[in-house]
Amino acid sequence: LVALAGFARPAAAFVREYLRPDTRALARAWVVAHVPARATVALEFAGPELPDRPIRARVRLSRGLSPCLAARLAQGPDYYVAMQPLSFPAPEVSTPFYVPTRVAGFDWVVTSGGVSERYVGEPARFPVQCDFYAALARFATPAWRSPAGAVTGPPVTVWRKDAAADSAIARWWAACAPARAPHLAPRLTIFQARQFAQRARVLAAAGREAPALDSWRRALEWREAPPGWRNEAARCETLLAARERATPPRSP
Repeated sequence: LVALAGFARPAAAFVREYLRPDTRALARAWVVAHVPARATVALEFAGPELPDRPIRARVRLSRGLSPCLAARLAQGPDYYVAMQPLSFPAPEVSTPFYVPTRVAGFDWVVTSGGVSERYVGEPARFPVQCDFYAALARFATPAWRSPAGAVTGPPVTVWRKDAAADSAIARWWAACAPARAPHLAPRLTIFQARQFAQRARVLAAAGREAPALDSWRRALEWREAPPGWRNEAARCETLLAARERATPPRSP
């Protein structure tokens, strides 16, 4: 009995910890309840797993998909989600994606303390990432934060952003960018190029051609970019030009 009592206390502590709500599950529930369907979301690793519209669409087209699963996939909102790249062996490769203006085209940004605390803890090594969080704090709206206390998981914040915030961030970053040039390597790696291409596809699918084209141009800086990428970028440029021609001019 004495031996069993010794196991009971840590077992009870484990159960209590296991039953605590997870910040990522809470963040997902809030997003699904409050963020409009088809919104664009930039999401950090160690954040919530959100329903991804393009992925759902591909799954629904799968052969042999059961009617039950198809019905479940059709329920609830889904989003155009782009991950903020992360590399544990070489965290500096994420730097180009943390340029604050690169969240233009995203309505929402979800940050995770599991990532941000690493970057903010080394500002001399990750100044661009620190600028990213500073820009959000200054120009975006923290629509939801994970509660402190009786929860498990990293702190999560859901930021709401609009075109006015994008414009303010662009002006602010223009003053910061020259000092950050040494941290923004001009030559892309294959990992970075593929991540830019994936981001471009997400934005293009959401009808955000201008920021999509910006991501395509970055991806195409990779010297070995596949010809198909140039075709996708050209289609994006054509759609953007058509959209601009269809937009009535602003009255003076």
